[in-house]
Amino acid sequence: MMNYFTAGLYGDYQAYKKITSLLGPDDKLWILGDVLDGNSEHPEDCLKILDDIQLKENITLVLGDHEYFHAMRMFAEVESEDEEEENVWLSEIEGFEYPGDALVHYMKEFLTKDEIMNYANFLASLDVSDVAMINNRIFYLCHGAPSRMEDKE
Repeated sequence: MMNYFTAGLYGDYQAYKKITSLLGPDDKLWILGDVLDGNSEHPEDCLKILDDIQLKENITLVLGDHEYFHAMRMFAEVESEDEEEENVWLSEIEGFEYPGDALVHYMKEFLTKDEIMNYANFLASLDVSDVAMINNRIFYLCHGAPSRMEDKE
């Protein structure tokens, strides 16, 4: 049994497939955030990665900032019935920049509201950290420094 760790795939589906091809039936892969964005030519590849992760019991995605921003944006644009409610969701990501426009435009053009909400709910269900015990050692896994968002400037 092998344990693998990676992060920052940024929509590179080919890299994701290479990594997952290494996995044996008893192996485990943790992806420590940021599978989304970065692939403006093929933003649908981000969704292929998310789809595959949801199907695999031996792959765990830990919430990264790109996943968090997309979940907040999806909830703002789909779930909000009025501008005031949309602004509540968008205020959660105000002041942060992320290169997610290609994926946002793709989703608006090609996905239904239900499909977008399924992705938003999946992203919202992700944990911000995980713990792995390997050879009697405990590893704390997270995307970045373990701190609260409100502590950041």
